[in-house]
Amino acid sequence: MCGRYTLVTLDGFEPFFEINDQPDLVPRYNVAPSQDVPVVAPGREGRSCGLMRWGLIPHWSSGERP
Repeated sequence: MCGRYTLVTLDGFEPFFEINDQPDLVPRYNVAPSQDVPVVAPGREGRSCGLMRWGLIPHWSSGERP
């Protein structure tokens, strides 16, 4: 996977997604696979935002595994 994107911080992010917590985000121009990125996900107490590693490790790869 070689897709990349830009990460920006926005005012109103938390109310829009109805979350109460947000990790400290630093704007980045070139987010690449294998970097930690913010993800909004449902939880027991409602939605939350956390960091997850972005990317895909094919089954045939000898790369890092969780």
